[in-house]
Amino acid sequence: MMDARANPTDNQVKAKEIATNLKDDSNQAVQDAGDLVDTAADNMTAAIQEQQAAIDVKEASTANLHIVNSESCKTVNDAAYVVMTQHPNDSTLWKKFGFSVTEEIISDRPIPGKVKNGGMSQGDFLKTFDIQFDPVEYADNYTVEYTKGDPLDASKYIAAKGKITVLSRTSATFDAAEGYTGVVLWVKVTAHNTKGSGPSSDPFGGMIIQ
Repeated sequence: MMDARANPTDNQVKAKEIATNLKDDSNQAVQDAGDLVDTAADNMTAAIQEQQAAIDVKEASTANLHIVNSESCKTVNDAAYVVMTQHPNDSTLWKKFGFSVTEEIISDRPIPGKVKNGGMSQGDFLKTFDIQFDPVEYADNYTVEYTKGDPLDASKYIAAKGKITVLSRTSATFDAAEGYTGVVLWVKVTAHNTKGSGPSSDPFGGMIIQ
């Protein structure tokens, strides 16, 4: 009677073949994995290189843009200088360069003359004084200064607050500054308009304000 079991030697051969095949498959898998890693590394390197190239292009473009902007600004400034020096009154050209233009009409009136007939008195309240003087032709407004020092020393005068609007006969009341009461005060007035300022009046007043 024959033994139906496989020959042990055949089993060993088959097992060896299977092991060899598994080893080959494993080696191939390792090789394939290595190839994938190499490919990924190559792709990453290429991506980094492309990114750096894009950065280089951006930087070059930015530098070129700065150069263009700088040259454009210089061109505009050069053109504006030409307009300013050769066409200072051509508002149309100024507007073309984006400048805001305010047209001012210069008055043909002369500078106002000297204020005359000034007078000074105690105000209705303590530490105040009133002044009055004749209006000056062509004057738009007047400024008032006063001093407790030498009336002929212009450096000793201080400005009274505010400006006086032109009236038929000009008058106003001012508060005396701290330290300017109980002493002799002198006042002078100057007329102004858009053309300039006239000469100051002669000092007037010469009285003590309470």
